[in-house]
Amino acid sequence: MKVLLLGHSGQLGKSLLRTVPNNINLKIDTVYGRKILIEQNLKNIINNFAPNILINSLAYTNVEKAENDDGVYDANSYFLKTISKVINKKTFLIHISTDYVFDGNKNTPYQPLDITNPINKYGKSKLLGENNIKKYIENYNIIRTSSLFSKNGVNFVKKMINLIRDKKRISVVNDQLFIPTPCEDLSQLIWSIVLNHSSESVENQLYHFSGNGRALTWFDFANLIKNALFYNCIIEPQKTINMNFKAKRPLYSVLSSKKIINKLDYKSLPWEEYYLNKTINELIK
Repeated sequence: MKVLLLGHSGQLGKSLLRTVPNNINLKIDTVYGRKILIEQNLKNIINNFAPNILINSLAYTNVEKAENDDGVYDANSYFLKTISKVINKKTFLIHISTDYVFDGNKNTPYQPLDITNPINKYGKSKLLGENNIKKYIENYNIIRTSSLFSKNGVNFVKKMINLIRDKKRISVVNDQLFIPTPCEDLSQLIWSIVLNHSSESVENQLYHFSGNGRALTWFDFANLIKNALFYNCIIEPQKTINMNFKAKRPLYSVLSSKKIINKLDYKSLPWEEYYLNKTINELIK
């Protein structure tokens, strides 16, 4: 099976590279970089490799910066329409989206078909990307996820380790509820989708996937990290409204993973007891 991975240099992309099954013929872009967003460049790779499956983990993910940068739409929205123009109709697209397509006004886990209402530009750009997939591509899975962490890239776990080591006191919001997602866990799920996909089948499904375990706040998450490090940094709880963020955040963005878990009978290890400890140990070596 021939799989093209876009966004291989991001933290999810790097995790996908580390976990790729032996029987997958995997191709990444080693030529164009950011210029892969240009239609002709993507077309060159597609035509030369002719993938059966395209995994798109390429994204603009800086939520704060996005508020003042319309470039967020280039990668998160318009690129999906570009993909639709150059892939074969039978090519299966696996695309990664976000919990930030929701406004956070629920208090029970979001289901894939719940009404979307993003409250920041990042979420709006990702929702537009989803809509472009639904409108122009017939063979796809969209996977919404939340709060990715790993030893690579920019993420909360890495940021907290550095702050807890270097600062005596930090403030972390305690009124946003979510479930963290280990990149390795999501990667294994994606490869499970790939291996279970048949070239004869046509899909157009929307799924949610987050880590196996409890929902918590960023304040709770920071304290878990601190407790594993044994530093004396004081972590103070703070309300989102007092943090002067440029971008609004949903106060509740817990995702229900039941649909995809049940379909694949996927066995996910606990994010807190297994993946968080593993990631921290990798980062402090």
